[in-house]
Amino acid sequence: MSDVIEKVYVGIDVSKKTVDVFADGRSQRFGRDGPGLVELAEWIGSLERAPHAVLEPTGGYELAVIEKLVEEGLAWSRPHPLRVRRYAQAIGLEAKTDKIDAKLLAGYGERFAPKAQTLPSPRRREAAELMVRHAQLVRMVSMEKTHSEHVSDKWILKRIESSIRRLERDAERVLLRVEQLLRADPQDQARLERMTSVKGVGRVTSLTLLVQMPELGTLNRSEIASLAGLAPVTRQSGQWKGRCFLGSGRHRVRRALYLAALSASRYNDTLKVFYQRLREAGKPPKLALCAVARKLLTALNSLIRNLQTA
Repeated sequence: MSDVIEKVYVGIDVSKKTVDVFADGRSQRFGRDGPGLVELAEWIGSLERAPHAVLEPTGGYELAVIEKLVEEGLAWSRPHPLRVRRYAQAIGLEAKTDKIDAKLLAGYGERFAPKAQTLPSPRRREAAELMVRHAQLVRMVSMEKTHSEHVSDKWILKRIESSIRRLERDAERVLLRVEQLLRADPQDQARLERMTSVKGVGRVTSLTLLVQMPELGTLNRSEIASLAGLAPVTRQSGQWKGRCFLGSGRHRVRRALYLAALSASRYNDTLKVFYQRLREAGKPPKLALCAVARKLLTALNSLIRNLQTA
């Protein structure tokens, strides 16, 4: 008798008020409230084969569903939306409704068998939300500064400057709260201190990586670069030699590493030499900086791995 457990992938499309599911050729819709989630869990639990739910990020609406799945001990995955879209394009699916999306996610699961994920702790989830808020505040500061360059009225300028100061204070408060959350865990505190000891890696980069890339230190160099969207993808066909480009990944992590690379290419002796060598070889500045960012990420990945095994 085989010990292999038969699995069924359950596609779940979550919207603000409803949850559409598809599995074993059946579709169903539930409310995204308490009773609806109870019915959803019961429906999934009644499937004959071991269920594995596949969901897409929906601005946080999916979290209540995931928490219910975790509560019931059900496996779940949340693949990158771009990969799901590419799968839809590959099978020629252009229509888009909640019901169709649920079926698409089930098909994605059957085709690619994504690994089951775990839900971060409440502390980690709060830190992740705060880092998103910090990025929003930084963008608003940038927008206000841009506005100030095109305004001559002193009354308006005064209020823009006041707005910038307020936004910068809020951004600092957010970072302080994230640091407080991370330093509550001795392991996270040690990781934070180790990362900020690297020249070019500042406070924001370290916090971004710790919060938004918890896999750091657990993957090999190729996997971690791919996860951040810093692994080069080559397009070539016959005698046509296309350019390499960066694949999809976690854009906030990639942006933080790119900004760190700007600093590292000037002040980190090893990475400064690496950057200059690439430029002398004819690489464009942005491409060279992306290579520095990738090298910086792999170095940090090794640092964290060594810290965990020490």
